[in-house]
Amino acid sequence: MADRAQWVDFTKPWYDYGFALFARKPESAGSDITSLLQPFEIGSWLLVLSAIAIVALAVPFLTYISDRNFYDNIGYDLDTKENFRSLWKQFQDAAWFLFSTGLGFGPDGGYIGAKILLGGFFAFMLIITSTYTANLAAFLTYERSTHGISGIGDLTSQTAVPYGTVEDSAVEDFFMHTDINVYEQGSAFMRDEHETAMVNTPQAGIARVKTGSYNSYVFIWDSPTLIYHANRKPCNSRVVGRVFQERGYGFAMPVGMPYRDKFSLEILKFRDSPSLQNMIEASLTGECDDDDVDIAGAEKIGAAHILGPVVFLLVLPLGLALV
Repeated sequence: MADRAQWVDFTKPWYDYGFALFARKPESAGSDITSLLQPFEIGSWLLVLSAIAIVALAVPFLTYISDRNFYDNIGYDLDTKENFRSLWKQFQDAAWFLFSTGLGFGPDGGYIGAKILLGGFFAFMLIITSTYTANLAAFLTYERSTHGISGIGDLTSQTAVPYGTVEDSAVEDFFMHTDINVYEQGSAFMRDEHETAMVNTPQAGIARVKTGSYNSYVFIWDSPTLIYHANRKPCNSRVVGRVFQERGYGFAMPVGMPYRDKFSLEILKFRDSPSLQNMIEASLTGECDDDDVDIAGAEKIGAAHILGPVVFLLVLPLGLALV
């Protein structure tokens, strides 16, 4: 670097970049429409259904033994024998009462015993619903996780997944001469595992990732090159985490060249226009979908996850309504 500075000088950078991680995508396990049921074990689902059944049976029983008419506001008159419904019909009405009141559009019972029972039931359902929602989010997030490697800090703090860069490159020079702890850990790993960590060319590192299996190797190199190849088939790799050790691309000119400052001024003007960014995006994008390259390391939830709620909450109730 010092020898180069004796002969060349650089303009202002026209493009900012840094080092990034290039890794194989995890193999998709597929999505199951029963993912709606995953947050709870079968025993928990049976417990919830049993609670609904018990309360649905208890409500008409409490109504039957009470002196007050529990169903006045939905058209029942239990004081007259001809309007007395069967116990099965009362069970159906009570179950619907629980469901509709829980959603905020059902009637309000008048009997104090039913109110106490239903108050406890709604508190129970509130806890169950909150727990279910939190667990469902956790399950969907876990399916999209990358086993803890989401950036350079996660990578250098472990040794199970091998990683490296091009031998005798600027990236290796940075790791070998840094005094930052997170990068020092990486340099120690590359020295200890030199034969397996380092490659001879950037093409060799990229090919090793694309032809390898998930978590078999992580290649560290310039972010533009990695983004470009992540957008080329086969679309089985991606840039993981955020760019680190940012720097810029500039034009090299002989030391003392009078046009360097003029070039730098025009570069700054060009960077303020959208033309440069459009040119960069056009050159980096390619054959893979935009979702295949994700600097943040996250993936969107697939439509198959939404298929479960559609089937269980819309299609099945519609089928039952038609029976």
